[in-house]
Amino acid sequence: MLVYSSCEKDSSSEADSNVELSLEERLVELNNEIEEKDSLSEKERNQIAKMAQTMLDRMNRSAKEVDGWTVKAGVQTSGGVGVPFAVIDEVPVFPGCENAVDKRDCFQEKIQAHIRKHFNYPDEAQALGIQGRVSTIFIMDEQGNVVDINMRGPHELLEKETERILSKLPQMQPGKHEGKTVKVPFSIPITFRLQGNNDDELNKEIQKFGERVDGWVPFTAIDEAPIFPGCESAADKRACFLENVQNHIRKHFNYPKEAQEQGIQGRVAIMFGINADGDIVDIKSKGPSPILEQESHRIISRLPKMVPARQDGKPADVIFSIPITFKLK
Repeated sequence: MLVYSSCEKDSSSEADSNVELSLEERLVELNNEIEEKDSLSEKERNQIAKMAQTMLDRMNRSAKEVDGWTVKAGVQTSGGVGVPFAVIDEVPVFPGCENAVDKRDCFQEKIQAHIRKHFNYPDEAQALGIQGRVSTIFIMDEQGNVVDINMRGPHELLEKETERILSKLPQMQPGKHEGKTVKVPFSIPITFRLQGNNDDELNKEIQKFGERVDGWVPFTAIDEAPIFPGCESAADKRACFLENVQNHIRKHFNYPKEAQEQGIQGRVAIMFGINADGDIVDIKSKGPSPILEQESHRIISRLPKMVPARQDGKPADVIFSIPITFKLK
């Protein structure tokens, strides 16, 4: 499923915050928050490990015997059940960590160093403006070899580079659980980020607007916001404007098929002007791909003519920015 999301505050968010979420919904939110983080602190890892162990223990309390086998919960791999890195008794030992006091932390540090050492941003991906995070999971088998590398990212070019990096991981001393050598699944994100292709550049463009002879005023500083058609009688015209821009984006949002096929996703930062005549002008964008930037430009270009903003009692040119997020599901 494809969804549209934005970082702008939704008018219903305050009301929604008072609705008590179910455990499942809270867990989904927690999982999303964890996935968004590039790294976890030791305390965070320990808490996640406790939760994972609690979940496995609860599930295994109801383990049943089937054809002479007791079926218990774990992480299913292509060759059997593995023990998650977060809860295993003895983690795989990365070469160089044999004498480390905390072999779990040493493993984490060594794998990060390995990624930094072998990281190479594909030239073709840079030329196409492709960036984003590749989520990965692989298995360290009973011999300590890295096998079954799986990944999902914004583009095949980044996925292939991620596989190349992880395939160069050395053989480990295998992990042990309850005294037995076991398979250990491990996941880690690898982020590809183009330098300069972020909100800083958009902020520079906004500054250029302000340096124009006639002067452009940021939306947040304008005395009277532009009036979106239908907001003429609204008590809070600024809030009405924001709500209607969001509705406009949702109505006209279309995930380009080419971007879907290439696995391209990410946030496009959009900035545009609403001049003293109420027209939409000078649409600018920064995003992970020209394909998504073009679609964002198309959406914003369809905004209707507004009643112009006013500053010091006079019609004024105003600058407005908003992110549009394309996310594959």
